[in-house]
Amino acid sequence: MAEPLSPLHRLATEAGLQIDWEDAAGQPQRVSDAALRRVLGALGLPAESDVEAQHSLAAHRANAADCAFVSADRGAPFRLPPGLATAGMAALELEDGTSLEVELI
Repeated sequence: MAEPLSPLHRLATEAGLQIDWEDAAGQPQRVSDAALRRVLGALGLPAESDVEAQHSLAAHRANAADCAFVSADRGAPFRLPPGLATAGMAALELEDGTSLEVELI
């Protein structure tokens, strides 16, 4: 059974951050809590304590429709943040400034 996520990790995950990753040697890694706090703070989601992370999570969920940033790997399926998952066509702006029409299912 998986260990429940801490408020910080739950916030990071719902904000679209990947907290676990694999390095070039194939070893599992986890982003440090300090790094997550800095990135979340830069995204306007303060998380210096569990209470602050819970407040930021509630605010993030309430404002999910205003989400301006989603990160994903090309060619891999991914889930949109809660409140954004509606079927139909959407414009996807790529980091090079070009736009791509995608179908949300």
